[in-house]
Amino acid sequence: MKANIVRLESVPHFSLILKFALLSCCIAHPVSAGDALAPPDQELETVVLQLKWRHAFQFAGYYAAKEKGSYSNVGLDVTIVEHPGAISPLDLLLNGTAQYAVTSSEIVLRRAMGAPVIALAAIFQHSPYAFLVTSESGIERVEDFKGLRVMQGGSSPEHAELQATLRRAGLDDGDYINLQASFDPFSLIRGETDVYNAYVTDQGFTLQKAGIETRYILPKQYGVDFYGDILATTEKEASEHPQRLQAFLAASL
Repeated sequence: MKANIVRLESVPHFSLILKFALLSCCIAHPVSAGDALAPPDQELETVVLQLKWRHAFQFAGYYAAKEKGSYSNVGLDVTIVEHPGAISPLDLLLNGTAQYAVTSSEIVLRRAMGAPVIALAAIFQHSPYAFLVTSESGIERVEDFKGLRVMQGGSSPEHAELQATLRRAGLDDGDYINLQASFDPFSLIRGETDVYNAYVTDQGFTLQKAGIETRYILPKQYGVDFYGDILATTEKEASEHPQRLQAFLAASL
């Protein structure tokens, strides 16, 4: 079965920038893992896939590709690495620690600032980033954040959706208390913040399992609707290893 290459430039929100970030020179047509099957006796080539978070269900496709042999069938031995916390996946790409990475819409900003990074495919059609509050807080919209403590990752481009949502709601930096992310949703319960920067795939569910009723406030409610979990690489990888790139992309998809 042919794999569909997701082309972000067809989306109006990204058309002016992502046309430069998307890989078009090296991915000229949809490819499948069967197009690049390795000879049985070929030694596997080692590459690193850097995740944007700890091991979680959101990366299930990559785990399946490794465990079911999709990568090894095309001659690749893929090491899947958790987010280390101190450095972004794109920076790990750029310093050569990884050849591929799962990132977010920050790739648009980094590319616009001159970073030689390339978006290969969008795995999530909507970004999972959202604001999370407790149901008993009475907070129902972003405009209610005025004067409150808000975790939203500071000025990191990894959280561009949340920053754009705050602006869309008419909030400037001085309208709320900006807290750095704790990566722990129980920060809401311990009273460390009023609004938590969450991932809808798991963190609300984690609190619900603990008996806490929560509410998500989504960027798309404010007209901010980006793709999420974007598979990325570098111009260096694309130019020096185009066949490896095609094989990795096809097996991943």
